[in-house]
Amino acid sequence: MSAFSDYTEDKIIDVFLRSGSHTGSAPYVALFTADPTDDTTTALANEASYTNYARQAGTFTASSNGVTQNTAQIDFPSNGDGVSTTITHVGVFDASTSGNLLFH
Repeated sequence: MSAFSDYTEDKIIDVFLRSGSHTGSAPYVALFTADPTDDTTTALANEASYTNYARQAGTFTASSNGVTQNTAQIDFPSNGDGVSTTITHVGVFDASTSGNLLFH
């Protein structure tokens, strides 16, 4: 992943600098047809939307030296329209639909 979203950056500040708290949620991997940017609204607008598309739940290993990886292959359904869709970016949300972009 290359960038935290604005939402995640705000949560990091709240938790580490303002004695806030945050309860994590299950991560959902999403595909994008254009750069999602750090803004959730833009990310939602650029998320893939082909027939049969759905975010996929991910399970990740414990972090070690700032690195994690998915514990199993994450597969997305093929485009049911039979039309080519170019995927350019990947991101992680905190919900299976809508929700907050965490990073991309």
